[in-house]
Amino acid sequence: MSRKMMIASIVLAVILIIGHPSFASLSYLFEGARPMAMGGAFVAVADDANTIFFNPAGLGLLKNAEILTSYTQLFGDVNCYKIASYYSLGDYGTLAIGGDQINVESIPITNEYGTPETIGISNYTKRILLVSFSKNINNNLSFGINLKRYEEYFEALSSSGSGHGSSIGILYRPAKWLSLGVNLEDYLRTRFVYGNNLEEGIPASMLIGFCFQPTEKVIVATDIVKNNLARDDKNNLAYKAGTEIKFMNWLFVRFGYQKSNYEGYPPYEPPAPDIRTAGLGLILFSKLKMDYAYKQTHYAWEYKDRDSHYFSLGYKF
Repeated sequence: MSRKMMIASIVLAVILIIGHPSFASLSYLFEGARPMAMGGAFVAVADDANTIFFNPAGLGLLKNAEILTSYTQLFGDVNCYKIASYYSLGDYGTLAIGGDQINVESIPITNEYGTPETIGISNYTKRILLVSFSKNINNNLSFGINLKRYEEYFEALSSSGSGHGSSIGILYRPAKWLSLGVNLEDYLRTRFVYGNNLEEGIPASMLIGFCFQPTEKVIVATDIVKNNLARDDKNNLAYKAGTEIKFMNWLFVRFGYQKSNYEGYPPYEPPAPDIRTAGLGLILFSKLKMDYAYKQTHYAWEYKDRDSHYFSLGYKF
């Protein structure tokens, strides 16, 4: 067995056998266009501003600075926004800030008896704000941390809530063609507190990623997420996989796959099916980045035929 195949086999075995606490939250509300096009598998890729949301340890390997924005619309009326930026301090590490926000506007409010009569409209907002720092331990190993603030507001009920959390990431690259990433979300006790003093715990989560780069033009990545979306603890793993192919220095094609263990709430909501994604990336003038991703929507029966389109625009200084 070649050295490359041996290392890859060991890393993959570690990924498949690890078990750890449950999953409930992430450092993002939705994926940016590039990670989404790769099926959401980005924990070990971690090579642009998107890494703040998947594995803060990857920031330590980035140079100079970058700003990135993303947008998608779900179900025709759920607007999702993302922004991220990092700045390298050289040997002192890398600082980054970022955030996601989801807005739902003009939600019809019916009376207390549930009749079709509309008595008003309301808006709903949910966001996650991040501040990150990452430092290289050596040429092959980096460490990073996210400090997170969760916010939620529903206008009709004059209800709001907030909470603070953190995530810790590690990125290890034993070879130029191989990397392993681990991101621990909310391992310190995280509470979400509503305006009426009602508290809700946010369970910890673990994301493990593996990235294999057989050539300079191909990236293959996979993530495994331990979560509590399934009511049966034996079915608490979700899987993501994707690939990126560089056809030219300015043109990238991406494909991805997601296998969720979300069981839904039958008969009101079906289980989530397997998801396939695809996308394109362009780099213009060596600085400007434009990314697009497509994903089939799977949240509920009535929306099963609505596709999601993701767009990102970034600039690297």
